[in-house]
Amino acid sequence: MKKLLSVCLLLVALALVFASCGGGGAKTTTKASTDSTAPTTTAATETTAATTTAVITTAVITTAATTTETPVVTTSELDEILANKTKLSFGDDGEFRVLCLADLHLARRQTEGVLANVKKIVEREKPDLIILLGDVVTDANILNFTEFKTTLGGVVDYFEENNIYWMHVFGNHDSELRGSPKERLTLEEQQKIYESYPHCLSKEGDKALTGVGNYVIPLYGKDDELKFAIWGVDSGNYLTNDEKTALFGDSKSSYSGINQGNVQYSFVHYDQIEWYLKVSRMLEKENGGLVPGLMAMHIPLQETYTAWENRSKLEWTGQKNEYVSAGCHNAGFYEAMRYRGDIKACVFGHDHINDYMVNYGGIKLCFSSNLSKLTYHQEDMMGARVFVIKESDPVNFETYISYLNKQTEKPTEALSGMLTDFESMKKDDFVLGHLDGSLKNIETVSATVATGKGVNGSSALAACRTQWYENPVQDNNMEVKWHLPKAGLLGNNKYLVVWMDLDTNNLDFRKACFGLLTDGKTESPFRADDKGEGCKFFYKADGSDTWVEKTMGADGCFGAGDNCSVAGYKGYFAFPIDDMYCGTTKLNANSAISGIYFYMSALSSDMANKPVYVDNIQLVADYKTVK
Repeated sequence: MKKLLSVCLLLVALALVFASCGGGGAKTTTKASTDSTAPTTTAATETTAATTTAVITTAVITTAATTTETPVVTTSELDEILANKTKLSFGDDGEFRVLCLADLHLARRQTEGVLANVKKIVEREKPDLIILLGDVVTDANILNFTEFKTTLGGVVDYFEENNIYWMHVFGNHDSELRGSPKERLTLEEQQKIYESYPHCLSKEGDKALTGVGNYVIPLYGKDDELKFAIWGVDSGNYLTNDEKTALFGDSKSSYSGINQGNVQYSFVHYDQIEWYLKVSRMLEKENGGLVPGLMAMHIPLQETYTAWENRSKLEWTGQKNEYVSAGCHNAGFYEAMRYRGDIKACVFGHDHINDYMVNYGGIKLCFSSNLSKLTYHQEDMMGARVFVIKESDPVNFETYISYLNKQTEKPTEALSGMLTDFESMKKDDFVLGHLDGSLKNIETVSATVATGKGVNGSSALAACRTQWYENPVQDNNMEVKWHLPKAGLLGNNKYLVVWMDLDTNNLDFRKACFGLLTDGKTESPFRADDKGEGCKFFYKADGSDTWVEKTMGADGCFGAGDNCSVAGYKGYFAFPIDDMYCGTTKLNANSAISGIYFYMSALSSDMANKPVYVDNIQLVADYKTVK
């Protein structure tokens, strides 16, 4: 034993001598020198439980005198996460434009129509990055990889040909492709096809995580500083039977925003949330502060519904025309993002005729619109969501829906006088809905053009519910929207004037209000209903020269349910524009007015199938000038 100890001590001593002479040690120090054979140095990377083991490669350095192999550190865990095919950066104008395309639902030999719509939006918006928000290829009859790639290529080949970078997340229908027995079109196999495209930046991500495609793409400034992060997360498809049993037993989810029969949608799982938190902290540490970001996924979070229900005092835009089909279980992803404070917006697909945005707790929860022509997509809503991120202020970005068939350029001329007289309008020009955004019994909402029912025998809008339901509040209201032939600025107009006939059919409202739609970046109406108590309107009966002042109810509506009966009225109504709000936002002279909004709720079963007639809608500076 003593001999062994002596040998060991001798070896240690020799090692120390060797190190002091400049031999290979754990660390070497480089001094400034003009000697071409000066030693090359690098610090070895120390790894701990908090940082992954660094990958070591060999660099070959050639000098006039010798060739030396030196180990250098080239990657870390964060480098691996951020690595991609290209380095995204802001343009010369300091902007980075993201275009979100939701629910394309591509099918074999049926991509031409979708592609035509996509081209129109892309050429208009000129995006730097396109995000496909799931339910991309959904034709269950696709049997193999070749058919899948041909179908996907029906749209993404256009991105490739035009050198546009793009990414995707999976939706609930992407996982339903059957494939042949030898070629199962699993998400993992589909992911390989996506990643085979040179301009596709999507990544499978950590295989240990729930889902396929949890990843983050960095966006850099001109100084190579990380300015923004674009995240993709797989929100899954449907709850497994085990999850259903564990979470809800034999019952369905009690989440009130869902009305999808027995469909129980999945959610972002906790291991994915842990991954997001980990990477978010790594980005903050590496960057010296939070890195603002955009989170993309398919199935909406439950808070998206909660945000809409509480939107009146929040920043919001857009339309809700169906139930929010969120995941059935809330694992806390929204609260994790709010807690971290870096994610400034989440964008979803899934709900085809919801396209609203609500800034809820500092996170803009956004639906995108879509460009596919499925049967229940509304032509009037077809489009895509755009994000415009500025290098100078990446936190406060702009987002809006770019509609396919609506005017997008801001008008320069003010509107004046008559906006709508209904003579040239037809039934298809009206967009119908309910106040709560649902489509329940939508077939009983009726808006048509009635000949001879307007002012002096002209045509008029005829609006009614064709059936009475037991719940008068929830089931007997209706909304009608229509767009002007040409948008214009509000200018110095102070009143929206409407001729209305409730006398012919002896009607009154439970509640009703009129409003204005703006320039296509929001279809949420500006109306007195969003201001509430204290609103006025003025009425002049046909055959009279006298205007009478009336006070609306506490919620900014008129009608018997608001102690402001208009039973049997026939004549002109004037509504002050100064009382019209969208949430807490008011209109101003530079607001671009693109359409008209009308809400009514039936008072009694006697109103079923009995329309109110509306005509001669005007914007004026002084209602008393209207004859």
